[in-house]
Amino acid sequence: MSDSVMTKFFDEGAYTALFAGKEGTVKAAFGSVNGCPVYCVEQNGGAMNAKETEKMIKVLDLAVKTGNPIVTWYDSKGSDLKGGLNALTDAAALNAKIAQASGVVPQIAVVTGVCGGNAAMAAANADICIVTEDCELFLTPVFTAQAAGDKGAASSAAAAPQLMANRYARVRLIR
Repeated sequence: MSDSVMTKFFDEGAYTALFAGKEGTVKAAFGSVNGCPVYCVEQNGGAMNAKETEKMIKVLDLAVKTGNPIVTWYDSKGSDLKGGLNALTDAAALNAKIAQASGVVPQIAVVTGVCGGNAAMAAANADICIVTEDCELFLTPVFTAQAAGDKGAASSAAAAPQLMANRYARVRLIR
């Protein structure tokens, strides 16, 4: 998450960055929103690998341990395929952790960019999933589905922006 987004998200722009000095696709922080303590995680558009997934799991653990909500911004090119089958294991571990935290702490997913495959499942497993008009939320990429003969893939991918047109939601975290 860029500093400007964090500054806008947290009260008075004050937050504590987690995993300081560790570069990567995932950034995380802790601060207050409307006076309530909140953890947040953001993907910066890169591919997810085991280290990045582990960061997300650690923040979920912190949220559960402290009873604080977690907001996750999804924007990822998906799993880093260099990880091979471990990418599936990592995604399964993340989704299992999200399921374990369900009902324990509020989880809000905000899809701001590309969110496909396993990331789409993670976002959908949150208590609330908010999508922006220009996001892409899908289980199977349109080009893959079309190559497999799915003629409805293009219209299915466009459904989220069409549904979101002229609809706004105000989200307020209550503790």
